[in-house]
Amino acid sequence: MVGHTHSTFQLSRPSRQAGRGRSESWSWLRSRLVLLPALFCLGAFTLAGWPLDTLVIRNNQAVLFSAPAPLGQEYRTRYIHSLQRTPVVDVYHVLQGRIWQWQEWIQSHNAGLPSLPPARGRFFSSPPWMVMEGGGAAWSSLVYRVGNAELGRNEFAYSPGPWIPLYRTYDGQRLEFSVANLPLFRAFSRLVSP
Repeated sequence: MVGHTHSTFQLSRPSRQAGRGRSESWSWLRSRLVLLPALFCLGAFTLAGWPLDTLVIRNNQAVLFSAPAPLGQEYRTRYIHSLQRTPVVDVYHVLQGRIWQWQEWIQSHNAGLPSLPPARGRFFSSPPWMVMEGGGAAWSSLVYRVGNAELGRNEFAYSPGPWIPLYRTYDGQRLEFSVANLPLFRAFSRLVSP
């Protein structure tokens, strides 16, 4: 038979050194609790100042529309051709701080509308539309003249949003589309729509 040994376990009073360990761990935790909000604020300020391409539409220097335009952001314009009286849709993309014309959708080849595919692009048919795609035309700013209910019926859509009838509000006016590199907080703080 194996003998049993009994050990006595005594509870001792906590020493002063053990108390110091708790206060040190509390100060460590407290310093982290202060550090976390500071890091959060620093991150928020950094993000707010991050440069972002922004599509801006102006009318005589007044900003009518401003929205962040991440790489490849699409917007469209639509109007009725003044001579042919057929709809035309232009599709643009924001890339590298410029406005690139990506597609032009037409229903007629007459009266100044394109009849040949672009040199660096292609032509395809999607009835009732004929589509010119590519071409490489890019601008730092684009001037857009708005017609009225009879001539033009110009509309604008910031993808994936709805069509906005510009001709109702900006009848006969000249609008300038451009890409500005703004800090993130300004890009969102100036969200306005026509």
